[in-house]
Formats: sequence, C-alpha cells, structure tokens
Amino acid sequence: MLWFAYMVACSLYAVGFGSFFIELLESYFPFVYHNFVGLVGRGSAVSIITFAVAAFFITLNEIGRAHV
Repeated sequence: MLWFAYMVACSLYAVGFGSFFIELLESYFPFVYHNFVGLVGRGSAVSIITFAVAAFFITLNEIGRAHV
C-alpha cells in the first residue's frame, strides 16, 4: 500500500511541476510558451512536460541503481 501511495504522490508532483513549468514559460519566455502551447494546447503541454519529468527521474533512478 505504501508503494501505491508513493506512485500516486509522485505522479501528482509531476503534474504540478508541469503546470508550474508552463506558468514559468508564460511569464518569462512568452515566445516559447505561445509556440509550444499554440502547437499542442495547454493540457497536452502539461502532459508532455509531466511525461518528460517522469521519464527523466525514472532514467536517473535506473542509472543510480545500475551503479550500486
């Protein structure tokens, strides 16, 4: 049950990070924001960022596990 709770929490953290990252792009890099969000839409942009963050941390975890 604890592992399930960790998975749910981590997925929600990744979605939150994706949302905040889109806000960061909108505030500081409006050209990138309008091109990226205009191309895929806001919900898809958050999903892409969320997937990228999750893939990065999974890869980092696997690299760390391989070196132990």
